[in-house]
Amino acid sequence: MSAVSKRAGLVTGAGSGIGRATALEIARSGAAVAVLDIDAGAAAETTEMIRKDGGEALAVTVDIADEDSVRAAVERTVTAYGGLDFAVNNAGMASHGQQLDRMTLDQFERVVRVNLAGTFLCMKYELPALRRRGGGAIVNIASNGGLYAIPTAPAYVAAKHGIV
Repeated sequence: MSAVSKRAGLVTGAGSGIGRATALEIARSGAAVAVLDIDAGAAAETTEMIRKDGGEALAVTVDIADEDSVRAAVERTVTAYGGLDFAVNNAGMASHGQQLDRMTLDQFERVVRVNLAGTFLCMKYELPALRRRGGGAIVNIASNGGLYAIPTAPAYVAAKHGIV
């Protein structure tokens, strides 16, 4: 039996890409997964894929840059599954192609708000839920951008460095 069987958790940014692949794999391992994404349609698609494969999933729309939205998403997950055993904080946004000297402060702040502050907000509400369940695990997804400079993605690099 898998280590995640009979567990419940959430994956942010699970409407596509790495988040979707992560949610699908975790569900195949036997865990119930709340599929969190800013795109409600994409979250529903991933949820349907999990269910068609025999897994248990719940689609939840969330904007990780908004504290009330994150709080509500974690609460909805906990209510649906009776607790939280794990979280994968994957949601984020790119800023590639934006040279520092051509970027506005609003553009820079938006990328940092989503990628770095969004990860903080997720953990702020996930940690108490994990503690109530007796512990668990959080995985925060960064990237090579958190290790190396990318001249055309200064805000992304700053945020991913913060996650690392």
